[in-house]
Amino acid sequence: MTPTLVILRNPRTRHAPAEQALALAAQPLRSRGWAITIETPTDTMHTVARARAAAARGVDAVAACGGDGTVHAVANGLAGSATALAVLPAGTTNVWAREAGIPRAPAAALALLPTARRLRIDLGRAHLDGTERRFLLMCGIGLDAAVVQRVEGSRAKRRIGRGWYAAVGALALARARPADTTIELDTIQRAVPLLQLVAGNTRLYGGMARITGDARANDGLLDVAILAGRARLDAPRLALHAMRGALHRRRVRGVEYLRTAQLTVDASPPRPVQLDGEYAGTTPVRLAVDRTALDVLVAPGPRLLFGD
Repeated sequence: MTPTLVILRNPRTRHAPAEQALALAAQPLRSRGWAITIETPTDTMHTVARARAAAARGVDAVAACGGDGTVHAVANGLAGSATALAVLPAGTTNVWAREAGIPRAPAAALALLPTARRLRIDLGRAHLDGTERRFLLMCGIGLDAAVVQRVEGSRAKRRIGRGWYAAVGALALARARPADTTIELDTIQRAVPLLQLVAGNTRLYGGMARITGDARANDGLLDVAILAGRARLDAPRLALHAMRGALHRRRVRGVEYLRTAQLTVDASPPRPVQLDGEYAGTTPVRLAVDRTALDVLVAPGPRLLFGD
């Protein structure tokens, strides 16, 4: 049977290959009998729609050619279908590609597909601002979402990349103030002075740290790191610990690490929310897990993310 692949290319990502270059990279697979279509959606919602349409046609896989925002859009379009998510990384950090062991060069990423592992994994689900969206990597509430909101779509992000995130993040830390926040887990409510919350379906954060380092993408749970504090230096202190990673293995004052299938976060004043590095709105937000919601193609070999 002829394998079918749709490549959804985001030309706005920092390292987006030209369509002609993609066609050239895909030629070895075509010579082996693969039917490959390259499409260039106009925006995020168009990307979701094109991924959903490909799944409805029964395409074997859809490759997100772009950054984690493009991967996020394609994952939302494929959620609940039998069509697998593949990735041709072309963004700033490419967190999912790193988690999945996907090489950076498009030709190498495409060459991996015939031998890739096909796995069924969970997706996170977020209800906020009257909408429902899935996330593949994580949901961030607080400081990181404020940074994403400011950076998203800026010309500096395309020119400078991670350096612009670092600059905006440093300013956000200097101005950080906690928000009185209620976190509900099952039937238990707790009040915390929240600086940052990360609910991870995966382990790697921002391409550097492992804030939710115990996460498994197929265990039906979200790993949650809660960073709280009111002292003036709490925000930079906790940020330093987070960048060092292993919050799940070290006792850090102001950090709580837990695992849950659902939680609700409400804050005063409302706090910004990001999903997979994309600004999504403000609290209140309800998070849950869609078990075995997505097929993914990843590099051969065992990975802790999948319980290997």
